Parts: sequence; C-alpha cells; structure tokens
Amino acid sequence: MKDHERLDLLKEIGGTRVYEERRKESLKIMVDTENRRKQIIEVVQYIEERLKELDEEKEELKKYQQLDKQRRSLQYTIFEKELLDTRQKLEEIEESRARVSEKSTEMHNTVVEAHEKSKNLEKELKALNKELQPLLKEKEAAERQKTEASSFYAKKELDVRDVEDRMRAEGRTQIVTSHDELLMAM
Repeated sequence: MKDHERLDLLKEIGGTRVYEERRKESLKIMVDTENRRKQIIEVVQYIEERLKELDEEKEELKKYQQLDKQRRSLQYTIFEKELLDTRQKLEEIEESRARVSEKSTEMHNTVVEAHEKSKNLEKELKALNKELQPLLKEKEAAERQKTEASSFYAKKELDVRDVEDRMRAEGRTQIVTSHDELLMAM
C-alpha cells in the first residue's frame, strides 16, 4: 500500500475520517448559516427602513387626518352658517309673502266693497234721478207759475199805476180804496 492509502486506512480506524467529514459538513453548514444570517440582516435592515418609512407615512397620515378633520369641521361650520342664513332668508321671504298676501286680500276686499258701494250708489242715483224727474217737472211748473204770477203782478202793478195816474188826474180819492182792494185780491 502506498502512504497515502495507509494514512486513509489509519484515519478510518482512528475515526478521524468521520470527524473530518463532519467537520466539512459543519463548516458548510456554518457558511450557509452565515449567508442566511447576512440575508436575515439585509431583510431586517429592509424591514427597519420600511418601518421608518411607514412611521413617517403614519405621521403624515395623522397630520392629514387632523387637517382633514379641521377642513371638514370648517366645511360643516360654513354649511351650517349658510343653512342658517338661507333659513333666515326663507323666513323673511315667507313673512314678506304673507304680508303681500294679506295686503292683496285686503285690497281685493276693498275693491269688492268699492264695487258694491258703486253698484249701490248707481242704484241710489237711478232712484234719485227717478225721484228728481217729477221734482224737476214740478220746479218747471212752479217757475212757469212764478213767471206767470210775476207777469200778472207786473201787469196789475201797471194797471194800478195807470189807475193812480188817472185818478190823480181826475182827483178822485175813491179809486185809492179800490186800489187797495185790488191789491188784496191779488
């Protein structure tokens, strides 16, 4: 046998060969473990970086949520104010409409009353015109009688003056008494 074969045989008998094989396997496992440890460290670093990013995003999200809450609160406040203003304007419009409606109703009632009064006054006017016609005729007749009486009186006056003038001329006093009688007859 050669030296190297004898060495192998001695190692096998002494159990060093198994030791060396196991040692090689252990070294291989250690290298694999080291590689895995490096990978795990890389993954942990990646996770830590990602966690840091997520923490930053979380802070940004908190700020956003806070600002969004303020924005919604402001929007709600503005909406509430606009709603209140709109309701107030609506109430004012309703009140104005009610006043206009009342005025319209009052004016309509006034127009109806005025129309009724106008009809009643027209009826009264017609009745008064009917009553006035006979009175106008009576007035005309009375004026005619007055004119006739005035004429008659004027004629009698003239007659009396004529008679007085004649009497003076004749000197009779008797006629004066008849003149008084004539005046009384009228």
